[in-house]
Amino acid sequence: MRVLTKKVRARRARMRIPKCVWDFHKIWEVQIYTRTVHKGNSTPLEALTGDTIDILKWTEFEFYDLILYWDNRDDEEGQSIGR
Repeated sequence: MRVLTKKVRARRARMRIPKCVWDFHKIWEVQIYTRTVHKGNSTPLEALTGDTIDILKWTEFEFYDLILYWDNRDDEEGQSIGR
């Protein structure tokens, strides 16, 4: 059984993330971490591949944010809320 620290439990409670998707949050967090500069002038992923990293799609939404979506593109009234 995994032991969660108080800080991690508080973050999960604050963001209202269910336990069943918490592992996906950890993967998302690591992917953000590898695409941002921490020490030096390049990201870890950039140092590994040599390519400049575009993080636009990673910064558009936070993990488990509320979003609006439409099942049918033509139906302006049929919007739904999702995560």
